[in-house]
Amino acid sequence: MAWLSVLGPLQDVVGAFAALKKAEQSRYVATGDPQVDAARAADERGRGAWMADTALELLSGRSEGQVQPVEVGLVMREEAIVRTSDSTDSADAGGAGDGDEVEVPGWGAMPGEMAREHLLRLCDAGTATWLRRLWTAPGGSDLVAMDSKRRLFSGVLRQLVQLRDATCRVPFCGAPIRDIDHVSPHAAGGETSAANALGGCQGHNLVKEAPGWRAEVTSTGLDPGGGPHEVILTTPTGSEYTCTAPPLLGHGRPGPRSRPPRAGEVTRRRPVNTVDTLDTTRSAIEVHFEGLLGAA
Repeated sequence: MAWLSVLGPLQDVVGAFAALKKAEQSRYVATGDPQVDAARAADERGRGAWMADTALELLSGRSEGQVQPVEVGLVMREEAIVRTSDSTDSADAGGAGDGDEVEVPGWGAMPGEMAREHLLRLCDAGTATWLRRLWTAPGGSDLVAMDSKRRLFSGVLRQLVQLRDATCRVPFCGAPIRDIDHVSPHAAGGETSAANALGGCQGHNLVKEAPGWRAEVTSTGLDPGGGPHEVILTTPTGSEYTCTAPPLLGHGRPGPRSRPPRAGEVTRRRPVNTVDTLDTTRSAIEVHFEGLLGAA
């Protein structure tokens, strides 16, 4: 548990507390909705507990029953998550044991049993819970590396892919990006990284999971001078589409030149019915104006 104190003008603090008391008293008034009234009748929280929970929900912007959308890190040994016979014997012999230590960065230590109960509650509530591996020096006290693998594209990584791809990467689509997908599926060992990410609309994100569709990264976009991010998308009929990330400053600006083949690299042979990449050196309005000038 923790304390939260608010220091403010007298009239504002008293007014906020009065509004909270009024809201607590109103939960005993029937609303006419059977589900709401039944839920209120089953609520066994006391007055203080209800007011504290409601105040925290309002301050955090959550709706009723919503899980707190804030990431809280728990640094613990693997023995603290899954109790083994060795860790249990260590705890029985000397108290909590070294494996039962849990640290909340920026706040302090907490018992391992409490941390396990907290993780179980999150899993039961369906909250996204991530486990990352931390590597320490041989002494075990100095952090030297951290696992960066995640299942979903979120945060700054998602923003990076959205800025890079701009629209659905399928050349004949151009719809707004709805999903960020793994080019190499996560289930097949594909990593959650910018190199293995492809922005797409929801329709093409679902279609490419059908049997016969394949996707392969041919340029990560991270190699200096290697050109933009590029993916070869193959359909069940054998047609291949080159899905190239657009220039950073728009289609009307010249993009980077494609890199020459590396030594010993075999160039890909394209089928006769291959559809080439869209022209990214001219914008749609430039093509339209050129057509008008040609007609004149």
